[in-house]
Amino acid sequence: MSDTGGSIRKVTLDGTAFDVFADSNFSETITRFENDRIPTSGRNIKKMTRRVPKVESVVLAANGEEKQVLILLGETTVDFPMSYETAGGDVYRTTGSIEVENRETEELRATVQLHPSTHWNPFLAA
Repeated sequence: MSDTGGSIRKVTLDGTAFDVFADSNFSETITRFENDRIPTSGRNIKKMTRRVPKVESVVLAANGEEKQVLILLGETTVDFPMSYETAGGDVYRTTGSIEVENRETEELRATVQLHPSTHWNPFLAA
């Protein structure tokens, strides 16, 4: 088990490895349910709403060629393999799709979201 945090080591989308900016801080939705409570005149009723365990704030380096790859992956209707590796060596893999939020031309930063079709498979560092 690793207690190391920090810069993401690697992101792979459909077999293409992308460089990740060192200041990227991925935001992971780690549970399958959003929990809430609904008030009544007596007890509060628990409400569990299903949600996608997506990963947001994924900031990739994307030159012109890599931009074209992101466009193709963002517009495909077929799920594809994707993975990322944390600073501590934990690897998370799945198949799914991406949402391309934007690309900034000044620093060639492309921000995407990773959307799994089911769940993330963890391969945790020893």
